[in-house]
Amino acid sequence: MLGTVLPHAAAIAASPLPVVAVILILMSPRARTRGLVFLAGWFLGVVVATGFFAWLREVLPSTDSTPAGTIIRVMQILVGVGLLWLGWRQWRTRPAPGATPTTPPWMNRVDTLPAVTTGALAFALSAVTPKNLLVAASAGTELGTLDAASPELWVAVALFAMLASVTVLIPVLLVIVAPSPSRRALTRIRDWLTANSAVIMTALFLLVGAHIIITGISAL
Repeated sequence: MLGTVLPHAAAIAASPLPVVAVILILMSPRARTRGLVFLAGWFLGVVVATGFFAWLREVLPSTDSTPAGTIIRVMQILVGVGLLWLGWRQWRTRPAPGATPTTPPWMNRVDTLPAVTTGALAFALSAVTPKNLLVAASAGTELGTLDAASPELWVAVALFAMLASVTVLIPVLLVIVAPSPSRRALTRIRDWLTANSAVIMTALFLLVGAHIIITGISAL
């Protein structure tokens, strides 16, 4: 079951924005504490978003019936179409060659936010942003074939969230284990991700959207 949602976890994990945000946090005062809080918020956001859609599938009437199963697959196809549209929009609004990529206004203040606000920001980035919400919806409907009352479902959701959090986890661990060397490497990674964010996000939207559409169509 977990294998079917690995592309979804990779799509969430490969988002440049949270990685850049956590790197900025890890270069600020109280880096370890605030980095761990950001990681916890990100993980919890993925759990809540994915778990909600898994539960939602469970409460749909007669999910094993053909009409209900068709509705779920059509919903997945629509999610895939939404991701393709986001990919097109991301590419159309990309910075011109040689232009400095723009960043969200909050990014300029992320290294000064209190720890609690940092966690709330991470939760919002993982659970509420359009791309992650659509991906979590698709993953949740896949995992929702498991019984909502069974621990197996929530273990699967937790494992999915762990995989989706790995790119946030690694910088935090690097700063804890080797603060000075890791900061130099993380600075280079941050600069590269910022410069190539539009291309990365476009590729993610298109690949994951196409995967979800193909999976949904093949299951009809």
